[in-house]
Amino acid sequence: MSHTREVKLDAVSSGLQSHTLEGLVPYTTYQIELSAFNSMGEGPRIKLTLKTDKGRPPPLQRPGIMENEFSDEFVSIELEPASERNGPIRYDRTHFSHFSHKIIAK
Repeated sequence: MSHTREVKLDAVSSGLQSHTLEGLVPYTTYQIELSAFNSMGEGPRIKLTLKTDKGRPPPLQRPGIMENEFSDEFVSIELEPASERNGPIRYDRTHFSHFSHKIIAK
């Protein structure tokens, strides 16, 4: 999926030596063009292409428990695929804890 958004910064100070681009999205390619203007018009453009770093994956959705695959020995869960908008997913981890409950009759 490709999205294009153009942002123009006009009438910046002639002494400007840096500018911060904000709101960039992780793992996204940006094309930047710079040019200077004076009373004679626009100068030649400089074109830059950059790619932002990968970001952390967003939170996963709550897994579904498969009721037809549930026993005393195992439970099957189903996860929705993780979004790769911040970069490719290399692997996932599953953590679980075991709790035992004792029922004591009085």
